[in-house]
Amino acid sequence: MNDRTRGAVFADPDVAQAYRRRAPYGTETFTVLEGLIVEPRVVLDLGSGNGAIAREMTRFADRVDAVDPSAAMIEQGRKLPRGSDPRLRWVLGTAEDAGLDGPYGLATAGLSVHWFDAARVMSRLAAALAPRARFAIVEIDGVEQPMPGMLEIFRRYSESHHRELTEIVQELVAAGQFVREGEQRIAPVTVRRTLDEYLEYLHSTSDYAPVRLGARAAAFDADVRALFAREGMTAIERQYVTVVTWGRPVAT
Repeated sequence: MNDRTRGAVFADPDVAQAYRRRAPYGTETFTVLEGLIVEPRVVLDLGSGNGAIAREMTRFADRVDAVDPSAAMIEQGRKLPRGSDPRLRWVLGTAEDAGLDGPYGLATAGLSVHWFDAARVMSRLAAALAPRARFAIVEIDGVEQPMPGMLEIFRRYSESHHRELTEIVQELVAAGQFVREGEQRIAPVTVRRTLDEYLEYLHSTSDYAPVRLGARAAAFDADVRALFAREGMTAIERQYVTVVTWGRPVAT
């Protein structure tokens, strides 16, 4: 199963609703992004999901174009803080095909960078960005799994290899599609989730959403609940580090 097929789960309304359990980006993330923007102060956020990045950038941008192919994600985003800010323009479409209204003084992408057709998107960005403008990839990196037994459950139910941000950036650089200029790791954020909240978080992911697991969904939930019971836990706490990598996209 390729990345683009896996990414289709985010069109499901239940997945979009569960996305609220995702870890937040560290506050300093947006200080870094504000420091990268150049004129015009118009930002393009690709694969915006519910706007976790785009909504916050309305604090310092004159306009933010938030592009996502999931109407369900956009619907959720509109309900969240700053989701109806007049400076935020929601655009239903893919990073490869959505209409762009540049030039942009900054482009960003969060976890959605996994799903892109890199050659097409990098070429589009190279044409849409203003001179000296950069493309910033924003990723959340989970610190060591506090419940090692979850790793075995993940292996049993996952159908894919998860590519880390460093792997994706290396691929882009090796293909001549991206010139990496800098990176900053943000201080970790600690997230505590009850068992039910943790399951909802897992249901927001491409591998463990019920719409993806199908007939195995009930067994997956039962296995997670059984592990928590064996460990005598009713909640799980984990740290997440935001990593911002920026540079120039290259048309190929």
